[in-house]
Amino acid sequence: MTTSEIPFDYFMICMILMACSSFFTRAGFIVMSGKFDLDKRVQRALKYLPAAAFPALFVPAIAFTRGTGDFAFNPIQIIAGSAALVVALYTKNIYATLGVGMCALWGLRYFVG
Repeated sequence: MTTSEIPFDYFMICMILMACSSFFTRAGFIVMSGKFDLDKRVQRALKYLPAAAFPALFVPAIAFTRGTGDFAFNPIQIIAGSAALVVALYTKNIYATLGVGMCALWGLRYFVG
């Protein structure tokens, strides 16, 4: 079954259910955060959560390049990701990081292939 064969009402119901489940799982943590106290060790571990989530976002995009879940070494993406990492470490500016990373990726794809 291709995406053009999926009925529109089925698609919309799935999208609404996914949006609701995403919203309520996040809202639940926000609403319940002030209701109970967490252990100091848990609080200390949760401080590192954003730093741990960041590599989970960009490593698969760099390492798994075929879209099938297979590891494929792509030097263009590795170089562009490394350039973005260097800029992030030195500038601590998300816009500069995104700009350099995307320009490096697009430039390398254009000139190298």
